[in-house]
Amino acid sequence: MPKSCEQCGAPLKPDLKFCEECGAPVVVEPHALPKTPPEKPAPAVATPPLVPEPAKDSPSFSLPRLVGTVTIIVILCIIALVVYSGFMTPQPDLGGEIHSSSTPIPTTKVTSTPVTTMAVPGDGSATDWYTRGTALYDSGDYSGALYAFEKATTLDPETANAWNAKSRALHKLGKNEEAIVNVNKAIAIDPVESIYENNKGIYLRALNRYDEALSAHGVAIALDPHSAFAWYCKGLTLDDLGRNQDALDAYNVSISIEPNFEDAWYDKGRTLRTLARYDEALIAIDKAIAIDPNDAYNWNVKGLILEDMNRYSEALAAYENAIAIDPTYQSPTNNRKNLLDKMGK
Repeated sequence: MPKSCEQCGAPLKPDLKFCEECGAPVVVEPHALPKTPPEKPAPAVATPPLVPEPAKDSPSFSLPRLVGTVTIIVILCIIALVVYSGFMTPQPDLGGEIHSSSTPIPTTKVTSTPVTTMAVPGDGSATDWYTRGTALYDSGDYSGALYAFEKATTLDPETANAWNAKSRALHKLGKNEEAIVNVNKAIAIDPVESIYENNKGIYLRALNRYDEALSAHGVAIALDPHSAFAWYCKGLTLDDLGRNQDALDAYNVSISIEPNFEDAWYDKGRTLRTLARYDEALIAIDKAIAIDPNDAYNWNVKGLILEDMNRYSEALAAYENAIAIDPTYQSPTNNRKNLLDKMGK
């Protein structure tokens, strides 16, 4: 399957049918980007043969001496031409960037954060910059992605996808106010695209503007009632507002649309635990584990549910599974220690 979403560029987990960032269906693998060709080495210069010095008593004019002199002049001219050509060889087109070595450096710094600079493929069009930005985003270089998407929107300000992609990079950098400004530009260009409204809701939720976020997710669902991701995001916002039963209803709609949506099963289990409906919570989290048994978060929540049910040995095993999957995830380690204390071990 593709490694990143065609719609928004987000990295994809194996076997997902929908992008976890924007909810778009997974379609095709994005094209790999061409690498910058290596610089052509300078041509080697042949060493001219030595010409013997004529004898001092030779006549002032002799045919061999004339031939030797002409040969030296010709060789010197060739050497001069080669050196001159080396200086005049045009540099490769690096998409409007200058460079001091093999790595191009932008002539201006567009963002306040360091930018990973890479040569732009093709002719430096808006599409090329968008493609480069997607690759940088997928690699986790959100500052570099932002720089590329800014180039794309400058070259073609009527492409909604580029504005949306720029908003996603800003979101990853924690610049949610700016992200909203940019996704609004995408919405202005294409007001019937559900994904843009849903992303706006995600940014508003990150700013704790839950009522506005809920409204944006509602618009997204109105535009596309079959978006499992939009229903899921609505559920998250309802949970933030303390409307747990409404959140549970939203997760159920999401799951009815996409039965293998792991995150929806996970948050359904988490919400059911909040409602103290432990048996149902355990069923939901087991479903999430069946979809992805290597997700430490699933096992940690299962441990919490089992501990709530006083099934301590099973809870301990669940925490240990989570730790084995991701030793850097601190929550199951803490939960295991607390449970051992509770068990008197």
